[in-house]
Amino acid sequence: MTFTLLFLFFILNNAVGQDSIAYRYRMQILANGDKSGRWPAKTILPQAGAILPFKRVVAFYGNFYCEQMGILGEFAPAVMLKKLRTQAAEWEKADSLTPVIPALHYIAVTAQASACDGNYRLRMPDAEIEKAIRLADSVKGLVFLDIQVGLSSLQQELPGWKNS
Repeated sequence: MTFTLLFLFFILNNAVGQDSIAYRYRMQILANGDKSGRWPAKTILPQAGAILPFKRVVAFYGNFYCEQMGILGEFAPAVMLKKLRTQAAEWEKADSLTPVIPALHYIAVTAQASACDGNYRLRMPDAEIEKAIRLADSVKGLVFLDIQVGLSSLQQELPGWKNS
């Protein structure tokens, strides 16, 4: 039994994205015994290096300027990162076969009234976006940049991110 668990742990953590056996095994675990035949969904194999479904992403959400928009603005960075590490550790303990990646989901463009151009969105300063990236790096985590376009569009907003 111990050998089997160690072997499966090796497969799940070392053959990520390249081993169809590891992927199918992971999907069976996620299906949690479903007998409907609808889960796991039939789909293509993930590409090499894919994060999901081999790892669990535990993300804290928000904007540094507003505590009502999530935990990123609710606490000082050091306190928030300590809470994120604690939450990630709890998930690792609950499911030791699924490595956890901490993440920050930063609202980099907020949908709100804009007196300037009428598109109802406000982009955060580069320094704040860089802060989110630095904080995520400090916990070896990911960053998701949330772009709330308001009355604009992704086609209009994304070109401004090329140099960010």
